[in-house]
Amino acid sequence: RAFQRFYHLQQLNIQFCKLNSLPAGTFLGLDNMKSLTVRTHNSDWSAMALELTPDSFVGMSQLERLDLGENNLWDLPEHVFCPLTSLSHLNLTSNRLQEVSEVGVVRGCGAHLATLDLSANDLVVLPEAGLAG
Repeated sequence: RAFQRFYHLQQLNIQFCKLNSLPAGTFLGLDNMKSLTVRTHNSDWSAMALELTPDSFVGMSQLERLDLGENNLWDLPEHVFCPLTSLSHLNLTSNRLQEVSEVGVVRGCGAHLATLDLSANDLVVLPEAGLAG
């Protein structure tokens, strides 16, 4: 809840900070947030990877744009994007994702996505129903 006092904040950029996790409730209180960028550039240090929890983005129902590029993400928790009911643009470029099913936008989550960028990942398989729903 590091940002809970900034309840009018609509855009937040966090770049070049060597974060290793976004714990549950990190962004609680940012109810008006429209755009969030978290780019750790952890790939510069191969041992560093950003880890998310299923509740990393809870309380951000107005978020429309999420940029998680260049974080050395290897996987995403199931349903991690479900609290983001207004999400229309998701950038996951330059991570280490290997399967589309790891993107976390299945079973109704991410239903409003207009843009999904998976460029420069390590995708090795595109299952038939990998992004079903």
